Amino acid sequence: MGRPSADTKELHTQFGVLIGITGHVKGQLLFSGDQNAFGVIGTSMFGMELSGDMLNSFCGEFGNMVAGGLATIVSEQSVTIDITSPTLVEGDMRMTGFKRSIAIPFTIEAGNELTIYLLLDQ
Repeated sequence: MGRPSADTKELHTQFGVLIGITGHVKGQLLFSGDQNAFGVIGTSMFGMELSGDMLNSFCGEFGNMVAGGLATIVSEQSVTIDITSPTLVEGDMRMTGFKRSIAIPFTIEAGNELTIYLLLDQ
């Protein structure tokens, strides 16, 4: 895991998974990386290479697993949040409009990188 940082007011990504957060905390989680990074995680979890629709499906489910785990941990602190269904984003995507953000970069097998952004609306 890299060093978490407060990020800018604008993000760019080429590929990722976007999940909304509702409840006491409002915002989004963005899992940003290239398809190879998600593929490495999928291969590690399932013991086989994922591609095409299977990889896309895995990306959404990976986002659900991490966001759901976060929602559970936060609820233990008496903070109620819920998550929305994942949205797969591809192409040159630019995000603005959030008030604060935290970026947590990860380097995984073979130098692939994945960054988790917590984008807060309040």
